[in-house]
Amino acid sequence: MGKKAPPPYPPHPVLLVDDELHTLASFDIALRSHGISNTLRCQDSRKVTSILDNQPVEIILLDLMMPHVSGHDILTHVRQRFPELPVIIVTGVNEVETAVRCIQEGAFDYVLKPVEIERLLPSIRRALEVRRLRRENSRLASSFFDKDPAHPEVFSGIITGNDTMKSMFRYCEAVAEGRQPVLITGETGVGKESIARAIHDLSGRTGE
Repeated sequence: MGKKAPPPYPPHPVLLVDDELHTLASFDIALRSHGISNTLRCQDSRKVTSILDNQPVEIILLDLMMPHVSGHDILTHVRQRFPELPVIIVTGVNEVETAVRCIQEGAFDYVLKPVEIERLLPSIRRALEVRRLRRENSRLASSFFDKDPAHPEVFSGIITGNDTMKSMFRYCEAVAEGRQPVLITGETGVGKESIARAIHDLSGRTGE
């Protein structure tokens, strides 16, 4: 039996928007070679709005100078409709005024072409981390308003009617989807192993 393929990373695609096909291909290859395997190419800027309306996207790499719809117009649309979505401008426009304008309009970063992957990759990783933290904070905030865990079956081995324990179950659900390790402490016999197993099951990851 062969090894199970690792899940795509990040959980939602990195949207690559550029009117030049070879640029999209080079970005795609570079990102995949550095572990960012979930990408989506878009050569026609007119399709960006439809893509964003129909599927979740993790971050956007966006060119400025394109036919049909400019990168500036797309950036404005994204900031209005999807303010939580980081947009990294990747362009050949080497003008301080343009860079400042993009940052003021909400761009996460401004990277010049020809792109050096050593410059672009850290920016992408920071944007992905910001996205993860925003998502986790949102889950944590919503968990405090829920009375019961969303997946009670995962905690079936822990018998309790205590509201504090139920709050902890909701917290476990919120942190389980994160990529960071979770440290569980406490005295012997308080159920650390059961909580650890529940978080592991909720995460959907394989292995121990």
